[in-house]
Amino acid sequence: MRKILVVESSPTIRSVADSLLRQKGFDVSCFSDSRQAYEYAKSEKPDLIISGLELVGFRGDELCKRITTDPVTGGIPVVLLIGKDDHINQSQIDLCGARGIIKKPFSPKELLSVVDKFTYSEGLVKHPRPVDQSSEGVPKLKPKVSPQEIDPSTKSIASQKISPGKHETVFNLEWSCL
Repeated sequence: MRKILVVESSPTIRSVADSLLRQKGFDVSCFSDSRQAYEYAKSEKPDLIISGLELVGFRGDELCKRITTDPVTGGIPVVLLIGKDDHINQSQIDLCGARGIIKKPFSPKELLSVVDKFTYSEGLVKHPRPVDQSSEGVPKLKPKVSPQEIDPSTKSIASQKISPGKHETVFNLEWSCL
């Protein structure tokens, strides 16, 4: 079962998110305290974290930054819940490593759409995103291949054998710049 961590100061929003996500078959844990949520994320490694900004402990953008820069939790996507009175701009969202936002108040359809975007289908393997710890608070992906293995004309990695032995897997990956 896919795990979702909801971190929000409002008991109403926590309750609504918890109920909606449980109805869709997710294993949901809720916290209002960012310190407890961070410890939970390190030990349980949920598939997605949804966090408000104004929390007990430290702010949600600080929680997001800690999650995304920690080698243990760096692969977990974090989506921020943003209220109309929250003071945060797009550059702050980008700097903390958030992968998306949900504006409050949100509809059940909006919440579930974002959750579907960031959770994996049953049977697929989740690979954590490697984190570059040398950056100053901004997570960066570490390349898994050398530049010589990339074919610029096709924007793919030349058929690369991933696992040696009888069972060889070949991946052709494409990328795009955002």
